Amino acid sequence: MINYLIIIIIFFSSISLYQSYNSKSYFKRVNNSNKFNRIIHKLNMYCHNKIQQNKHLINTDKLNKIDLVITGGGFKNSYAMGIFLFLNKLKKYNDKINFDRISGTSAGACTGFFIINDKINDYIHLSYSLVDTLSKYPYARPKYLWNELFKEYVNKYGIPKKDKLHISFSVLDYKYPFLNNEIVSSYDNEEDLIDAFKSTSSIPYLMVNFFGKYKNKYTLDGYFTNNTPIFKDNKNKQLIINFTDLKDEYDKVFLFTKDEITEIIIKGINDIIDFLNGKEISNIKIM
Repeated sequence: MINYLIIIIIFFSSISLYQSYNSKSYFKRVNNSNKFNRIIHKLNMYCHNKIQQNKHLINTDKLNKIDLVITGGGFKNSYAMGIFLFLNKLKKYNDKINFDRISGTSAGACTGFFIINDKINDYIHLSYSLVDTLSKYPYARPKYLWNELFKEYVNKYGIPKKDKLHISFSVLDYKYPFLNNEIVSSYDNEEDLIDAFKSTSSIPYLMVNFFGKYKNKYTLDGYFTNNTPIFKDNKNKQLIINFTDLKDEYDKVFLFTKDEITEIIIKGINDIIDFLNGKEISNIKIM
């Protein structure tokens, strides 16, 4: 029985590896196309219309010089995309919105990278491209594909300034408790930053390598030790975005459709509007 189980595991792992390597070129081709530009344009217009409807009600005082903390959670991260797509639009009407530092885990750290570079539309397009690729290659490993293409954005945008982007990941240790959290905020070069991103999103099987590696230390996804990496120095107020506990209809991590991604983005837009209008939102907090 065990032998059969091992054969099945090896079989599906081989298919997964094959699809992961072969889907990489398709993923790049889709992401470099204009396939999802129309959807993203509609999302931007949705934000614009919401601002026009609510601009006299929205209170942005609480967003003046604030740190951002963004959790991990796979494609649920679309919720954070919606929030920052809206805030990015709102900043054009209101100069009180000022983000100082960003701290994130896994998908949250990736979001922070695109926020710092003011390229949230690129991030949304990248997410739609990955969903499209996984629908065509269902056994491909999503984190492997994501990290492979993410390198191009790091090479394109470069390294954030020191202390601006904090990335949380787990480090393996041979002593109890065997996993310790580490947060880095300064990067020697682009390869160093890429390794930090790989480490913060390193989940066995979803990557090709079993573990990530950062400066000779074996690593795992930051979710396992610190999924909400708040700033402990209390320098600024902190806006905490936690999308891991979205309602039951989004109770998954990677197996989302394009329409579901759009739904979650819109939910993020509507929730941040309600939050700024004074409504309590469980996934958005200021501390």
